[in-house]
Amino acid sequence: MKILCVIDHLGSGGAQRQLVGLACELRRRGHDVDVFVYHPDHDFFRGRLDGAAIPVHEAPKRRIGSSGVARALARLLRRTRPDGVVAFLATPAIYTIAARLASGTRPRLLVSERSSHLAESRSWRQRLRALCLRVLFVACDAVVANSETQAAWLRSRHAWLRRRVHCIFNGLATDAFRATPLPVPGERLRLLAIGRVGAEKNPLGLMQALQWLQAQGHTVPDIFWAGPEDPSPAGRALCARLAAQIAGDALLAERWHWLGRRRDITDLLQSHDALIHPAFYEGFPNAVCEAFAAARPVLLSAVCDHPAIAGEGERGVLFDPADPASIGAAIVRFGAMTLPQRQAMAARAFAFARAELTEARLGDRYEALLRGRPESARPKGARAA
Repeated sequence: MKILCVIDHLGSGGAQRQLVGLACELRRRGHDVDVFVYHPDHDFFRGRLDGAAIPVHEAPKRRIGSSGVARALARLLRRTRPDGVVAFLATPAIYTIAARLASGTRPRLLVSERSSHLAESRSWRQRLRALCLRVLFVACDAVVANSETQAAWLRSRHAWLRRRVHCIFNGLATDAFRATPLPVPGERLRLLAIGRVGAEKNPLGLMQALQWLQAQGHTVPDIFWAGPEDPSPAGRALCARLAAQIAGDALLAERWHWLGRRRDITDLLQSHDALIHPAFYEGFPNAVCEAFAAARPVLLSAVCDHPAIAGEGERGVLFDPADPASIGAAIVRFGAMTLPQRQAMAARAFAFARAELTEARLGDRYEALLRGRPESARPKGARAA
């Protein structure tokens, strides 16, 4: 098949990582794959596409509301005549739907949501925009969520999409990760957080959990946070608040470590006891995929698919992200575990990653949808649409 993958840019985001991995996996299977972007200055994952000899088509977006991106994409569709198109994220999906209509071509179109409906609850404008987008999805052949909870919500709220919605979990190049032994428990835990420093990732709640631990007389872990700052005005305001929080607390100043954007996540995971991920909402977190692939347990917010992904005591420990005391109590529970108990969780996490979170499995499921065989695309144990 000839396949076109569409996304906003190739920066360091989770959706970008997944689309690049999917494109490379489809190329490895012998498909003719191209990628289209409209913010070419973000190129964190560009090297992987170049290494796989996947062409990247660029149509720089000049201003908000411009129709230039859709026109450029329509020209590309007319010229290349793909059999299938995969678009990740809302705005790329809108451009792709418009471009397919304008081009007069009819490739099979898959669009993918990469987060949770909980992200839309903050304002009526967000909810209205999301509803309008999902009305447009009637023009698509399949709508893919990367979590069962989001797929179920879409089916229950939007009857016109019920037969189009599918769940496909994230995938990783798991061979790039090593299942090295867990560190021997030391004086205090070393916990790694991975993700953009934004409000939805809940760094403030995690800081407050450390303060709760200190107030309760518990050992306070070292937190290492790898990820870029959210560049939005709200993100900058949050980072200023976090900096003030650290400056006003000697313990936080000692135990909290910002690592910034990193390319060595596999190595970082090996030097930590576990991943901690206190997000308020998620689709399927890439950070958890990475931790599982590296045979690391997770301390995880009990939201969306997280209880099924981790399970209390199975592959991780769960907590309420809105309650710093709950986060702190989860840290205490994990810290009290023996090395064999942690090793058992790590082994189950690694087995889950190898069974369900590989790029090969990701490729199987998207390839099935691109060929019009949706029954083959459902993850193990998924509910029928």
